[in-house]
Amino acid sequence: MRGLHKSYRPPLSKRASSLQEEKSALLKRIDIIRFLEKCGDPNERGCWPWLGSIVHSRRVSGMHAGNGSFRWEDSSKMAHRISYEIHIGPIPRGLCVRHKCDNSICVNPEHLELGTAKDNNHDKAIRGRAARKLTAAQVQKIRADKRIGRVIGADYGVGQITISNIKTKRSWAWLT
Repeated sequence: MRGLHKSYRPPLSKRASSLQEEKSALLKRIDIIRFLEKCGDPNERGCWPWLGSIVHSRRVSGMHAGNGSFRWEDSSKMAHRISYEIHIGPIPRGLCVRHKCDNSICVNPEHLELGTAKDNNHDKAIRGRAARKLTAAQVQKIRADKRIGRVIGADYGVGQITISNIKTKRSWAWLT
């Protein structure tokens, strides 16, 4: 069987898709470079602070409570998730990227780990970052209370839905 002549060109559709793939790969490399330019130098805790845009930013105990935001593949994404994907790999569907360092603007992949939303909410609760009006002891009392949700909620300054979520373990599920 004879080889193809050096002047052979694949049909346009094959060339176009190959060019499109090359363009896509180049754009991804450019996005990675842009991303890395927005990663700060490591601080004393080893965190790489995100120097780009921060969404829902507020200060809590001297640390940012927002997350970094970055334009990636034509949409805005959270910077710590992009860092995880660049350095570690794809994020499976249904999982979130958690901060082991408890610094929401950190993008150091060594400080990031996968987990469920439940894991993340548990982390927030035990670290005292959850916006909660109730204590664990109050939640246990609410679960034992046989009155209707509206009445219980009035006693604790929360709504009926909050009481329902506590009793059905949609919230505070980690508390046994």
